[in-house]
Amino acid sequence: MIAVFLTRLRWLFGQHDDLLLMAEEHRIILEALAARDAEALRRIIPAHLASGQSAAERRLADGSDLLV
Repeated sequence: MIAVFLTRLRWLFGQHDDLLLMAEEHRIILEALAARDAEALRRIIPAHLASGQSAAERRLADGSDLLV
């Protein structure tokens, strides 16, 4: 199970051009979770998901393959 999870994570991380930005977004999400800040999470998570979707759309538009 762990091997499948790690493979999926590697694939997901490979879909982002800016890994530092993605890590920063995850840090902010984790801090909001730790603070139990539901209002912040309502703002942050949709923005994070939209960022990932935009990255995928750019890869498709550029002809980059999303499958690894």
